[in-house]
Amino acid sequence: MKKVDMHTHTNLSNGSESSIYVLQQAQKNGVSVLSITDFNTLQFYLSLNMTEVRKYYTGLLVTGVEVNCKFAHYCSDMIGYNIKDLDRMQSWLRANTGKDNTKEAQMEQLEHYKQVARELALAFDEAIQLSDEQPLAGKVMANNLAHYTENIDKVKGIEKPSNFWVEHCSNIQSPFYFDMSRYRPSLEDFIQIVHECGGLVFVAHPFAYAGTEQKLQEYLETCKSYGVDGIECYQCYNENVTYATELPISFCKANGLYMSGGTDFHKRSGDPRYSGVGILGSEKIKNYAAYIPEEIVVPWIEPIQIQEPSKDDREDMSK
Repeated sequence: MKKVDMHTHTNLSNGSESSIYVLQQAQKNGVSVLSITDFNTLQFYLSLNMTEVRKYYTGLLVTGVEVNCKFAHYCSDMIGYNIKDLDRMQSWLRANTGKDNTKEAQMEQLEHYKQVARELALAFDEAIQLSDEQPLAGKVMANNLAHYTENIDKVKGIEKPSNFWVEHCSNIQSPFYFDMSRYRPSLEDFIQIVHECGGLVFVAHPFAYAGTEQKLQEYLETCKSYGVDGIECYQCYNENVTYATELPISFCKANGLYMSGGTDFHKRSGDPRYSGVGILGSEKIKNYAAYIPEEIVVPWIEPIQIQEPSKDDREDMSK
């Protein structure tokens, strides 16, 4: 069965690998449809040399961009696909995204997290600060808290720093919650601009924002009420939770929404959730899809027209 990966990142945003690496991995792993969905930028597509792409990847390529949007009481990631007016969309992205990643905004967040840690009597290093290597406040705080074993019984999920953002920073019920809405574009505005640029909007990894079946159902209902076009049903965050995949699939079928799926690839890693481009998870993880079937995206994708490689290029690719 053919497989796809509609959610990947490069070093043009918060990924660690080059676009060439992602294209090569997609080719190596047999990915038939690929979307590079960097945060807040379409730079990969704007600077695309289509002839060069075919030297690394022979499958279908779909435009994509990921943006964190505010709506209801959420600040969650959404993905725009099939974008045709790239220049207009890029101008909107420059004007409306990335404000939360300024040094001033991150310093404000770090001071908030420190104050909460003091109030909860948690062990942490008062001297921690942002750096060029780690400019994100949530990760700086999570990594530091995890160094102190006495914090594990006091803070849920602190033994896994990667979960700190979902469990606390963006969880309104957590004392660590930080209201990011003033930095984010609204979901209504994102949907409007993507539609005006000829594209579709999908909910990214919904299970990351809803830890129970009931919360996931409520989250999907809320997203639908704003007018999204589809849902990322297959996702790296599902792990071994069966309903995390099955519920979004059944929700899409019941509500006439499109389906998608992706690895959310950011970097080479030993984490089974990031096994590689097009490889969703390890076979050792129970009830966890190892790849995303091509059939779910066929109804809605509009691939970029890419010039076919020359005979010499095809020979180079096979080496």
